This record gives sequence, C-alpha cells and structure tokens, in this order.
Amino acid sequence: PAAAAPDTGRAGQPEPPPIGRMADALESDVEKSTFLVNSAAQQAGEYGQIIAAAEKISSDNERARVLEVVARRPGLGRDDAVALLRATGSMSSDGSKRWVLASAAPRLNLRDEAVRRAFFAAVNTFSSDGERRHVLLTAFEHARPDAVMVREIILAAGGMSSDGEKRHVLTTVAERHPIAGALRDAYLQVVEGMDSDGERSYTLSVLLEGPKRTETGSAAARPTRQERTAVTAESIWNGTHETNSGQRYVRLVAKDVVTGRTQAEVRSLRPGGSLVLEERAGGDHRLLRGVPAAGGGGVAWTYQVNGQARPFDAAARSWMQSLIREATEPK
Repeated sequence: PAAAAPDTGRAGQPEPPPIGRMADALESDVEKSTFLVNSAAQQAGEYGQIIAAAEKISSDNERARVLEVVARRPGLGRDDAVALLRATGSMSSDGSKRWVLASAAPRLNLRDEAVRRAFFAAVNTFSSDGERRHVLLTAFEHARPDAVMVREIILAAGGMSSDGEKRHVLTTVAERHPIAGALRDAYLQVVEGMDSDGERSYTLSVLLEGPKRTETGSAAARPTRQERTAVTAESIWNGTHETNSGQRYVRLVAKDVVTGRTQAEVRSLRPGGSLVLEERAGGDHRLLRGVPAAGGGGVAWTYQVNGQARPFDAAARSWMQSLIREATEPK
C-alpha cells in the first residue's frame, strides 16, 4: 500500500510541526528559550503551546525569560494567563518568579476571578519575603486593584514571616486606599500575627490615620525617604527603581542603606536594612544582595552571574555603582 501523505496546509504546503515538538528537539535550555521567545514575538494570541513548552524548561532563568515575554504580548486570553501563572508558580527560584509576576501584574486582568486566583496562588509560593513584597506592591500600584484584590494583597502579606515586610505592604495600602469592612478585618488579622510591638503599633496607627491625600484630593504616592546628617555627610537611603525595555531589565531596592554624598557610595546598612540590584541584558543575569554583616560595621554581599556565585570584587563593585548612578542620578 502507498505510504500516507504528510499533513498539508494551504497550497499543499506541509503543516509546520507543533511548537512544543520543535522546542523538544532542541538540546539546551538557552536554545529552547530563544526559540520560544522568537515564536511568541510572531504570535498575536493562542500562546498555550509556548507556555506548555516553557514549562518543560528545567532552568528557571530561561523559563522565566519566555514567560515574561509572553506576559507582555497582546491578546493573552484568560486560559493562557492562568496557564502562565501556574507555570510561574511551579518554579523554585523566587527571583525568576518575581521577574515574571511583576511584569504580568500590570498587564493581566486581575479582576477576573480565575486569573486573580492563579496570580495569588503563585505569589503564595514565595519563600523570600522581599520578593513577595515587591510583587504585591507592584500589583497594588499598577494593576488598578478593586476591593477584592486589595483584600487578597493584604492577606498575602500575612504569609510573610518578616514583620517589617508585612508593615511595608499594609501601610502602603492603608495610605492610598480606604480600609473598611472586609478589608479592615483582613488588615487587623495580619496585624494580630505580628510579633513586634513596634511594627504592630505603627501599622495600626497608619490604619487609623486613613489614606493620605494630595492637594487635588487624590491619594499621595509614598516618597523616597532620604535622611542626611550634615556632620558626617551620610545619608539613609530608601527607594526602589525598576525599568524594563524588553531588551534590558533593571531593578534596585534600597532599604535603610547608609551612603556617603551619593547613593553609589554605599557604606553600610542599618539593622534590618538591605540592598538588591538586578540586571538582565544580552542573555546575562546579574543579581547582587547586601545585608548587614555579622557584628556590624559593614555589608555582607552575595553576588551571582547567571545563577553562579561570583566574588564581590572590584569589577562587581564597579557594576553596582554604575547601576546605582543610572537609577538615582539626574540624566
């Protein structure tokens, strides 16, 4: 008998093999992610195959690269959004999860119940309080949350172990959104779980004060705090910076960082302080974290390039200072 003819499409041309099968034929995770990113750029909807193929990538960094691109594509439907969020939540790297969720939060319809449930299910997989806080505040500030979503943000903050991070999320929400009824109940539930009397007292005081207002009557944005001591020429730096051009992603989070005359002159960290810098560009991923050194008097740095530990040497310090200047100094 004659052999079966191959499947054909228009004008008798062979149908292209499914995206997932083509990705499976590639050997490295980098090749797979590059192929899927390029495939997503040519799509205008129906991203299910790409998301399913990305979920098979073992490298969290490469999987996140694909999912973050898909999250920014037009025509991402409800089912694809839910699938993307589930694929994100199954990653083990909190940094990779944060990258995708922070990019997705302003773009997905989080008022849709299924999408919202999938989003917060992914948020609740974080083990890092700092990464969870970053995603929750991104969703609060950029996703036009309704009362249902605000309540979910408050309750998700309750899953963090750090009272300082809980306070940061709750007070940011209370300063910009009315807290009453079910929102107030959720807020008080999280406050009751705090161990620190100081954090609990401050968080309750912000609730009682209510949202801050500008002269035009809209909720005021939280300013970046900068305290300067003239005698020592030192400053306490608190602030965040995040940019994403599609080709390059930069994130900076400073909490109680002691600096010199400029933020790039990092001297130490107050107790409980931290400094996080991250850059993804040209296929490379750099991540730097600083926490107070044991015994005080310095900073303990953890520096990674493409997921591998690297020494915090002169080159790493130069990169850090360059990124800080880019984020903080006038153009």
